[in-house]
Amino acid sequence: MYSEELAQSTDVSRSYHIVIPVPNRTPIIFEFWLTDNYPSKEPPMYTFRSTWITKQQRITLSDELKQLFEPGNVVLFQWIEWLKQNIYDALNLQEEEKEEEYTQQEVTFERDIQIFHSEPFTMNKSKFIAHCATIHSVNEFHQVMWTLLQDKKIAAATHNISAYRVEEEGEINEHRDDDGEIGAADQLLFLLQRAQAVNVCVIVTRWYGGIHLGSDRFRIISSMANNVLQDNGYLKKKK
Repeated sequence: MYSEELAQSTDVSRSYHIVIPVPNRTPIIFEFWLTDNYPSKEPPMYTFRSTWITKQQRITLSDELKQLFEPGNVVLFQWIEWLKQNIYDALNLQEEEKEEEYTQQEVTFERDIQIFHSEPFTMNKSKFIAHCATIHSVNEFHQVMWTLLQDKKIAAATHNISAYRVEEEGEINEHRDDDGEIGAADQLLFLLQRAQAVNVCVIVTRWYGGIHLGSDRFRIISSMANNVLQDNGYLKKKK
């Protein structure tokens, strides 16, 4: 039923994901793992990957999915169908439309932001691309992410690892997001901190190719970020 939409997702065995569209927002990536006890005793393990969903909203969705599962019954496709049909109402997004940072209206009226992209790099079928941009507020970082995630390939990537440093009201605001690749965003933020770079964000997109890279993936992620920042003048090139 959803075979064309499913994609093998991460380094975890039997892990897959599917893109769940959300009106006026970037899509949510529903990622799941089929355990040995599914469906006889327990449901699939799962997580929601998103640039905007809150902890409470994750709990709300999890509670709804748990109610649909009965031991012995296959529930995965029912889950996907429920999410596609009900996620907007379940999260009460119509009440939060003006407050969310990734609404279509807010993004439309932001200034144009030029996003720079690296050349892709592939190792053992895993593909990496880095992106960076000048930002002058946290909201502009969200605009950059929103813009990138309009590309369905980027939205469906295994990880979109990000970091930024921006000066607002005389203070440096900095943030990082591993997007499931634990520890990777620390390296991106460290690059910006070490160079004392301000008003810039960097994102590294990775599509997992089915072969474990081990610690090499962190080296590649850091190198991709460093190169795209250097190539576009945010970091000084080493002589």
